[in-house]
Amino acid sequence: MMIISKNCSPKTQRTVFRGMSAIAFVMLIISTLTPLLLWYRFQEGYLLRGLWNFCDRNGCNELFDPGTFLDAAQALSIVADISGLIALLSMWEVLNCITDWNVNLDENFTSSVANFITGIFLFCTLLITFIKLRTIVDIHGNRLIPFCGFYFGCLACILSFILGVYSLQQCKNTDFEEQKLNREITLEEIGADDSPSCSNLAM
Repeated sequence: MMIISKNCSPKTQRTVFRGMSAIAFVMLIISTLTPLLLWYRFQEGYLLRGLWNFCDRNGCNELFDPGTFLDAAQALSIVADISGLIALLSMWEVLNCITDWNVNLDENFTSSVANFITGIFLFCTLLITFIKLRTIVDIHGNRLIPFCGFYFGCLACILSFILGVYSLQQCKNTDFEEQKLNREITLEEIGADDSPSCSNLAM
């Protein structure tokens, strides 16, 4: 992130991080909404498992196991997805355009908070998945192993924290520029008040 900040113009930085936000959101969706999270290959077939359904050679079926760690992982993933969508819209500066709120949101701050929330809740989802949802699949005690969706989730988690730090930095830079501008305006007003008027010069 420091390399991009030092070697690229602000416009290029914004474009790069917007692209990263889109990639992170796609990976987040793949990780939380598809059955590509865990898998195991048998001699006669395979088993894919996500947070919401599982698939084998006979088709896909919905997962339903109330009151367990699966419920917790599903709830956390929903929060992560919603927060990830808010982070994406904020990063592309369209959140104010699609909301009817009478408040002008600081989209950098909103993006930073949303990205951090996404990263934290996605991390918790992946942790529960790895520790509690890798069920035993055969008589030999073999368990489901992480599949591409799990690794996409890990990358999305890392990108969320990177984007959160970037948005927070942009928010601080904006505040600094506003304070600097206000200070210059104040100094100009003070200088104008202290300058001698034409009537005083005539006297």
